Amino acid sequence: VKLDESGNVDTLVGEAYRHQFEFYIDTTGFERVIHKQLGSKWISYQKHLPTNSAIAFPSPLDKKISTFTTATARQHGWSWQAPVQERYGNGYVFNNNFADVNTVLDELQIEYKDKIKIAKVIDFTPGKVDKFWIKNCVAVGLSGSFIEPLEASSIGATIEQVKCLASSLVCWS
Repeated sequence: VKLDESGNVDTLVGEAYRHQFEFYIDTTGFERVIHKQLGSKWISYQKHLPTNSAIAFPSPLDKKISTFTTATARQHGWSWQAPVQERYGNGYVFNNNFADVNTVLDELQIEYKDKIKIAKVIDFTPGKVDKFWIKNCVAVGLSGSFIEPLEASSIGATIEQVKCLASSLVCWS
């Protein structure tokens, strides 16, 4: 990320590309590649939302496919099961200061006949950036905020951010 003399984003330079635009939307997720260069700070919600880790794993669909996502309170946090096209997407959200991956996996394995194969371990700090729009760049999606790993809430927040951005850009032009 190259900034101009005013502190605006001037150019994005990669191994195989160089892009120069008047306006940038940072959609680089947790890395916040562009926004960090503009001095963006992360405001943690950890005090109010004491979860910071999750495991995600698939499981096979059963004969009776549910049409909704379930959320279940657990000993160390909560879990979800969401039907997707050819499987269930599952996860367990917890605080890794009180339980580790093996502990929550053991707790869950009691309910699953097939051995759980973790697809991803997600470590996170719930929160948001202090400023979504800095100079000529806006942070959208995971670059701007993250509350918890059940993607529906994140997708919903991103849709609202894009609507607000589109409305602002129409008024701005």
